[in-house]
Amino acid sequence: MHYSRSSWIEIDLESLFNNIKKLKKITGRKIIAVVKADAYGHGIEIAQYMEKKVSMFAVATVEEGINLRELGIKKPILLLGNLEISCLDEISNFDLTPTIASLHSIKTLRKYLETNGGMIATHLEIDTGMNRTGVKPSQLEKVFEQLQSSAIKITGIYSHFACADTPEAKENKEQLTTFQKLISKIPFNKVILHMANSAAALHIPESRFDMVRVGIALYGVDPAGIFKFNPVMRVKGKIVDIKTVYKGEYVGYGAKFKTEKTRKIALVPIGYADGLPWNIQSAYFLLNDKPVNPVGAISMDMVTIDITDISAKVGDEVVILGPDLSKKIRVETLARWAHTIPYEILCRFGARLPKVVVPAEVISEKVIEQK
Repeated sequence: MHYSRSSWIEIDLESLFNNIKKLKKITGRKIIAVVKADAYGHGIEIAQYMEKKVSMFAVATVEEGINLRELGIKKPILLLGNLEISCLDEISNFDLTPTIASLHSIKTLRKYLETNGGMIATHLEIDTGMNRTGVKPSQLEKVFEQLQSSAIKITGIYSHFACADTPEAKENKEQLTTFQKLISKIPFNKVILHMANSAAALHIPESRFDMVRVGIALYGVDPAGIFKFNPVMRVKGKIVDIKTVYKGEYVGYGAKFKTEKTRKIALVPIGYADGLPWNIQSAYFLLNDKPVNPVGAISMDMVTIDITDISAKVGDEVVILGPDLSKKIRVETLARWAHTIPYEILCRFGARLPKVVVPAEVISEKVIEQK
């Protein structure tokens, strides 16, 4: 398919594979690959390349789980969060593993199975202190009673840290201790125990249990900022026009940038609708391995950059995120400029830009079709 705009995302498979290998070496555990939110903006199709290297996938919605099955994914797919009671047929038909996070979800699922027959494998989530999703510890005895003699099969039990990005936070120890005490009393055999997200998997070894539930570290970020992983996403655009802007003239919406001398301004077709943060400050991009600054307000579909002191022409590539020849812009840096978190930056970029997969051996490129 031909794309009409000269901006795109490159997905670096070699970096992805290296990150998975490094995670396995550090943790010594099997990996549950979290590919929710379109694989953190990288395209859920990336799961096809991961399937032989991970043990399970985790998503946030039934639709994401169905997408994985339609891509041919055979590994177990865990639905994180509360049970989608309106989608029980789809959960059953596509062999998805829902989460039991409340007494209500047990009641609903039991009624469905009594009517339709069959058995559904689930994971039980315990709220150990985050107070978001999960069964409260005080409810567990009743949960176990409700699950007895039912067609609901518990194949995994998990919890989620609130403060794992700060490994030394006292809340982590409190949550871990609570989880350890509770799982010592479970009446189930051969269940998968998992609590560690990316940060906990890397920095709280006692939380690794049977598997680690890894999301953003797969894509190149240690939330605690200690380990260095390889960024998987690169964002690029080509210069489509160059203008001379004379002293005293303005650039962009609101006339917020006024030239103090004659400048050469280049136009790149990527804007906030593509995920480029509107509020980035003190930012720069890379052009021919040299930093270039955005000037004027970032528009919905384009950004203007100052190339006064750089030799450049229409068609030259500008690196918005990722490496150039010797320099690179990491998502952590871009997030800091935008006063947000790396998770949001990655998810933003994935919405509209076409994605090109760069194979590990860099033999050819395969475009991930946009749906």
